[in-house]
Amino acid sequence: MAPSATEGGSIAELNTVSELKEWLFGRVGDDNDIVIDDLQEEYAEQYELEDEKRGIRGSKEWSSNVTAIAKYDGKPKDLGPEWEWDGFKKCRAQGPRDNTGKLMGEGIILWENKDTFQGEFDNGIMNRTGTLTRASENGTKVTGVWKNGLLQGEIKETLVNTGWIEGYYKDGVPHGFYREFGHRINSIHMLRSMGRYYRGVLRGWYWRGHYDYSGFTVGKVDDEGKLTGDDIAYIYPDFKMAINGKFIDGHLVEGHQCELIGSYMDNGMMVPVFSEPSGPAFEYEQPSIRCIALHPLLRDPWEDKKVYVSDSMLPQGGEGLFAKRNIERREVVALYNGIKFKSSTYAAEHMPRSDYRIRLNGDLDMDIPKGYHLTSQYSATLAHKANHSFVPNCEWTLFEHPRFGLIRALTAQKPIARGEEVLVNYMMTLAKSPDWYRCVWIQHMRVVKKGDDKAIQRYIDRQYELQGYRIPLPESEELNVPEPHGVDLNEVPAEYLRDEYQTDESALKLAKERAGIIDKDEKEKTPDDTSRFEEVTEVD
Repeated sequence: MAPSATEGGSIAELNTVSELKEWLFGRVGDDNDIVIDDLQEEYAEQYELEDEKRGIRGSKEWSSNVTAIAKYDGKPKDLGPEWEWDGFKKCRAQGPRDNTGKLMGEGIILWENKDTFQGEFDNGIMNRTGTLTRASENGTKVTGVWKNGLLQGEIKETLVNTGWIEGYYKDGVPHGFYREFGHRINSIHMLRSMGRYYRGVLRGWYWRGHYDYSGFTVGKVDDEGKLTGDDIAYIYPDFKMAINGKFIDGHLVEGHQCELIGSYMDNGMMVPVFSEPSGPAFEYEQPSIRCIALHPLLRDPWEDKKVYVSDSMLPQGGEGLFAKRNIERREVVALYNGIKFKSSTYAAEHMPRSDYRIRLNGDLDMDIPKGYHLTSQYSATLAHKANHSFVPNCEWTLFEHPRFGLIRALTAQKPIARGEEVLVNYMMTLAKSPDWYRCVWIQHMRVVKKGDDKAIQRYIDRQYELQGYRIPLPESEELNVPEPHGVDLNEVPAEYLRDEYQTDESALKLAKERAGIIDKDEKEKTPDDTSRFEEVTEVD
């Protein structure tokens, strides 16, 4: 991605970063734009010839499909009259037939694995147009045209996460340009990836969007279709800063900070251009239940330009987080990394109370180890320094980072001025929260909500009816915030910190034990300790 040359020759003049963003977000990221069709029409044949000359073999699935169809000789004679043969598997089909018994017109197919097809047949089961619903893949759907038993041409695949893929197929595998969209954010579908396939193998320039618009990884894939090489870059969401260097299969191995300075067009694909990398080396930090980061004091350079730690403006707030510059609404303010562990495991069951435990997603929790809340021990990310408020200027979001993986972030709910303290609602369950949190809540109800004792009691009664938990009022409304502390892993039985206790199998075993359906012999192997942590800081 150096600005000196492309494969097709030298670059006379760079395009701007704005032009790159217009292409990526204004065209590729606009689900109403026909950019994929335009690229396919103008460049697909050229790329296909180049890949053939390079000897790219294609995927195993492509080879298997071509071989199977070459051997196809109609319906096997040993299949009964109630069965059809689609070239790969037996199935049942319903629909009108011509005088030779071939399916014609609208009909359906049902396979033994409960996959279904609904659409229109043309001269038999091998040629059809419609939608395949794959029960074996959580109900995902693909709409297109099957010729001689294989999906060919333009397709649309609907995914289980409300996203979809649009692109082109050949011989039953992706072949040509495509793009994938994820769920909606602020009424806009998120661009998840964009690139080109040859016989089921990714080829050439590839853009991968990170979760919740937390940046992009971009580069040329290797001959195996993996995002592996020494000139691959992660671009931060502001499209100004990047980490450029060595990635293996999309994972950061060694990269350095640089700036995005321009772009150029390479046969239909817009390519970013960066300044010379400099500064310390960054790598994937391998966070786990025992490791918050390999380099806990190496600041994230992007976050470092946004926030700093200083004495809080809140009563008994201790240290707080402040904006270094003006922050716009919906801009990511700070990052929240921590140790990661499955929510339903023996280790999670035995975690002592911590002021920093939060929910990452439906499967994982994060926490700050004891002592690492201090910037002298950990400062790679700083969102854990943000104080609580029931009238915050930030909200919790997700962020997919090349160093830390999927983590939490603070995103501005409204503009934040330079020097203003960054505040977020901790979203604790009031009935299980510490006294200081409920004191702050009562003050909020009285001062901000203008509620009297009766209004507060009505709220408590309503929450009890809805959740089954009664919010205990603190003995005193005088605020007394204790010194915060992280989780002390020394209090967790060492065996539960081992890798085998962090697996899905271990989580399933614990769930069965809770439900009382685990075998007696298996239960005897597990210590009978049903103690739970006192509270969990929850994030919706």
